[in-house]
Amino acid sequence: MTPTSLVHTLTKFAAVAFVAAAFGAAANAQSVIASDNASPANYPGGNWTTGSNGGSGFGSWAITSNSGGHYIGSAANQGSNSASINTDGVAFAVYADGFVNANRAFTFGPTGNAFSIELAHKWDNGARGLNLRAGGGEVFNFNIGSSGYSWTGNGSSGVVPWDGIRQNGVVIRITFTRTSTGFIYSFSSNQATNLNGQNGTITSTVPDEFQIYASNAGGGGADSDFFFNNLQITGIPTPTGNRTVTFNVDMSVQESLGNFNSNNGTVIVVGEFNGWSTTNGTIALTNSGNGIYSGNRTFSGAEGTTVQYKFYNASPNATITWEDAPNRILTLGAPDVA
Repeated sequence: MTPTSLVHTLTKFAAVAFVAAAFGAAANAQSVIASDNASPANYPGGNWTTGSNGGSGFGSWAITSNSGGHYIGSAANQGSNSASINTDGVAFAVYADGFVNANRAFTFGPTGNAFSIELAHKWDNGARGLNLRAGGGEVFNFNIGSSGYSWTGNGSSGVVPWDGIRQNGVVIRITFTRTSTGFIYSFSSNQATNLNGQNGTITSTVPDEFQIYASNAGGGGADSDFFFNNLQITGIPTPTGNRTVTFNVDMSVQESLGNFNSNNGTVIVVGEFNGWSTTNGTIALTNSGNGIYSGNRTFSGAEGTTVQYKFYNASPNATITWEDAPNRILTLGAPDVA
């Protein structure tokens, strides 16, 4: 964001130096970061609609359909194998003569984190499956259709035909593991054994949403419904907490140009953290000598969070106020971890 009410530009503020206080390091222990299932504890009364947000760590559900539907029920209706994805006897289900999409935002987290989900199906009519999306665009698709299983993404694709074991349902677990350039996918199944060992690497923007879908796949019968459950993200949590940041700016150049007077001059920091206001919630800087003005502020948030800001000449009767430069960007370092 760039301030919209610029009075003048401040042409030569000296470069800023900011120093985060030193803190301890968090242990690199793997843990469950986000999880959800269709159990009554998460969805009392089986109430699963747009805006529902059971479990923890995921965004709210957004469900759209045309001649389709969704519900919470037992995946055992797909056959004895499918019952294994149930939690307290139930799982999520979608069906559609037309289409149905169930979307949910999530935060993948740093390299090494893994997102997993379990799917169960029986019939192969129409299409049903899973998309990973980034910024509203698809980056990976896994589809169940009449020709078998297929998947595609930037840099990888595959097809596995049916192996004839569907009468008691098929359960598939897909795991996506974050890499520095995208993610790795892998499949496992006790029924569709030809999927086991299939994996690949997708180079893409980091996904921020998944989508369960069904299209022309049947209008709500036990054999045609598409079940899924047991959503989970594991890995190293992104630490959140506080850190103190010191802002420094050298005003000696501006003073030599006659744009600033250290005898009565005032310099502040404004930015995203205070809505770019020059009067409320600013960071006041004090004269440390030799033209250097300094000030501290404590920031809260996850490591890697960015904050845009600028220095502002708030001196009485100043004719040059905003510095003439792109917004500066502060990247929060490690928080105060005991």
